[in-house]
Amino acid sequence: MLTPQNVESVLVNSSAAIVVEFYASWCGHCIAFSPIYKSLARDMKEWKPAVDLAAIDCAAAENRVVCTDYSIKGYPTLKLHIIQY
Repeated sequence: MLTPQNVESVLVNSSAAIVVEFYASWCGHCIAFSPIYKSLARDMKEWKPAVDLAAIDCAAAENRVVCTDYSIKGYPTLKLHIIQY
């Protein structure tokens, strides 16, 4: 789970590409998508050295700055963060 405290170390300093789900806990589409994303996480476990998954709840007041910084306009939003060499 991403937080304002760990977002930089998780996304910027990662050696893996990361798929991030930006969601809102009150969002019906996000609630419906949650089991699919969890299933994807299970299916991708073996890919972890190269690709990882993360999520952040944009409805939580403490996370809003992260969601704003990543220009999140709707929920759920998936973004792929690719390794920069």
